[in-house]
Amino acid sequence: MDRRRFRTALLIGSSVILVLAFLVVDFTIFRHYRYESLIVKTMQNLALGQPIEEVTETVIDLGWDEDQILLSSEDSIFLDTPFQFGADNWILYLGFEKDRLVAMKVRTPDSLYYHPKDAPPDIVDPNVETPY
Repeated sequence: MDRRRFRTALLIGSSVILVLAFLVVDFTIFRHYRYESLIVKTMQNLALGQPIEEVTETVIDLGWDEDQILLSSEDSIFLDTPFQFGADNWILYLGFEKDRLVAMKVRTPDSLYYHPKDAPPDIVDPNVETPY
C-alpha cells in the first residue's frame, strides 16, 4: 500500500471513529437531560399528602416504565433512571407514611444521602422523619 492510500484510509478511519464518538456522547447527554427533566416534571405533578394509588397512577401517566418503578418497601418507591458512567444518573425517592406521600428526594446510585447539586430541592413534610 502506498503512502497516499494509507493516509486516505487513516483519515477515513479517524473520521468514522470521531463521528461515532460524537453520536454516543450526544445520545448519552440527551438521555441524561431527558430523565432529569422527567424527575422534575414528576415532582411538579405530585403533592405531599397524595395517596399512594394516586401517586403511582401519576407516575405511570408521566411516562415512567414499569421496570423503572422500584417498590423498596410499603413506605417507599424509587424511580430509577438508566445508569450512567460515574453514577451521574438521578433516582427519585418517594417516601410514604400511612399510604400518603410525605417526601420527594433526588439522589444518586452512589449514595442515597447525597443530593446532586443540580437537582431540585427535597420536598419533605416537616412533621415526618424520613430516611435518606
